[in-house]
Amino acid sequence: MSRSLKRRVLEFASYTVAGVAVVLGVIYYADHVPSEKAFPVRWVGFWLNNVVVFGYIIRWYRNLWLQTRYWMLLGGFVLLHFALYIPVLRTVQQWPLIWFACLDVLEWLAARYVFGKLELKTAN
Repeated sequence: MSRSLKRRVLEFASYTVAGVAVVLGVIYYADHVPSEKAFPVRWVGFWLNNVVVFGYIIRWYRNLWLQTRYWMLLGGFVLLHFALYIPVLRTVQQWPLIWFACLDVLEWLAARYVFGKLELKTAN
């Protein structure tokens, strides 16, 4: 088997395991959590939003991975993200998931501005 085929098989297997784990988690939640307890949509949305926002930022700026300043700035973004979202999500009862998508655009614009400047500095 070629190396790329092995890698594809391994990736497919890992995605399959992750998918099965999510399904099992949902089934466990449905069986073991009392029905009168509301599903924490805003918190699940928040964690998925974190994966989307920072996953894309990390991927887009792979060329900066070896720079300490990049990771410090990314850490600052993460702290600011949490500092703004968590107090709001704790006080708001309803948080439509579409609001995450709208705010993601603003976060990506801010990241593009900051990390774009870092890219220009490192290019010189």
